[in-house]
Amino acid sequence: MVDGTVTDDADALLFGAQIVYRNLFNQNKHVEMFAISNIEKDMGLNQDRLIQMAYLLGSDYTDGLTGVGGVWAFEVLKGKKKVPLKKTLPE
Repeated sequence: MVDGTVTDDADALLFGAQIVYRNLFNQNKHVEMFAISNIEKDMGLNQDRLIQMAYLLGSDYTDGLTGVGGVWAFEVLKGKKKVPLKKTLPE
């Protein structure tokens, strides 16, 4: 068991890290700490919702959707905005 993960890659939260420490080895010595419990409490985004946000916005493993920004994705995941679905038939 570990207390946290030291990485500059926030994707660690998507893979189950509970606490991520960023910028530990940067020159400015300004370390940031991200705890999944705080993200869930403050923003209402748990690990599953963060994964869904990565699908929408893109990450190391997916390109995301063209034209989708952080605010729109957040509003969709919080249920404040509906996703317009268009049915496209093959020509």
